[in-house]
Amino acid sequence: METLDVDRIPTGAARPARSSVVSLAVTLVVSMLVLIPPTVSLGQSPSLGDFVINEILADPASGLAGDANGDGIRDAYDDEFIEAVNVTAVVLDLSGLTLSDSDSVRHTFPAGTIAQPGCAVVVFGGGSPNGIFGGAIVQTASTGSLSLNNSGDSVTMLNGASEIDSFTYGGPGCEGDQNQSVTLDPDLTGTCNLHTQASGSGESLFSPGTRIDGSPFGDCGILVFADDFESGGTSNWSSTVGELDF
Repeated sequence: METLDVDRIPTGAARPARSSVVSLAVTLVVSMLVLIPPTVSLGQSPSLGDFVINEILADPASGLAGDANGDGIRDAYDDEFIEAVNVTAVVLDLSGLTLSDSDSVRHTFPAGTIAQPGCAVVVFGGGSPNGIFGGAIVQTASTGSLSLNNSGDSVTMLNGASEIDSFTYGGPGCEGDQNQSVTLDPDLTGTCNLHTQASGSGESLFSPGTRIDGSPFGDCGILVFADDFESGGTSNWSSTVGELDF
């Protein structure tokens, strides 16, 4: 980082205030962070078992009780969601991976989608998601809708033609048409269960981005969206960041 050498200021010249030096340093740090291209891969490409599809909402409840994405509007399609969790100890790059149901591809992860170890990614059908969601990466379906079948469906995460994980719902105790999500119980390792019946749920209808009991999956930090500075496009990447101490 370039610094200002105060000791070389000529005799008699006014020395800059400490606040000015600190401000200059912060400006330089922020400038360097912003110039990191969002298309640069910061993680490994996932393989079989690196992600677990943990929770799916195909049938949002009526009224605001079904407002899973937190935008203040209950919508039968926008509030659908798929939650998947990075169960490895490494950073994973989801760029170009897809989520499909039994009919077609419903979402393609944009370039620069980076998942920290132990953290979740949540894809809603649409709307304007508003909330913390356990620090998860939050996106909306690239096709405009997830259109999950209430009666039953199979959701698959693919890296090209290679399967990462799949989740099938619709059988006894795992019905998708019960105005709530279906989830692995316990999280990540269990079998499919209705969310209100899952251990620790407190009869809540869903928990996008968090464990069944609402606690985060891990120390996922602060979610930050940044614009694609090369194209001027919409926000499509995220990461965890630390704090600047002075």
